[in-house]
Amino acid sequence: HSVDVDDESLYFEPEKENVVFASAQDGWAFGIRQFADTFAQKLNCNQSVLMKTLWGDFYYNPSTKKIMKGAHAKNKKPLFVQFVLESLWAVYNSVYDGDTEKAEKIATSLKVKVLPRVLK
Repeated sequence: HSVDVDDESLYFEPEKENVVFASAQDGWAFGIRQFADTFAQKLNCNQSVLMKTLWGDFYYNPSTKKIMKGAHAKNKKPLFVQFVLESLWAVYNSVYDGDTEKAEKIATSLKVKVLPRVLK
């Protein structure tokens, strides 16, 4: 006898909200829902669409204002890089450059609380 086992729940996939990205050293963590919520409002698109496309081979085309498939084939940055990583890098760069005003502005636009000790 063979038994079919549903092992779907065993896999980690950010869009299933079973993955958290974190920095223990800097004291932050997030799932992709936080960024999907923020960018859905900014891009005037459906949050559930962003949840499915933030992690995968998709990119945002600013001229058409649409999420497109095939980031890798078209040599485009994936949505996760465009929206999540570049936002994080912008905050870190502004902190390292001593531009606390810029860091606070970026964090506020992302609805992220940055502790004052981090900005020093």
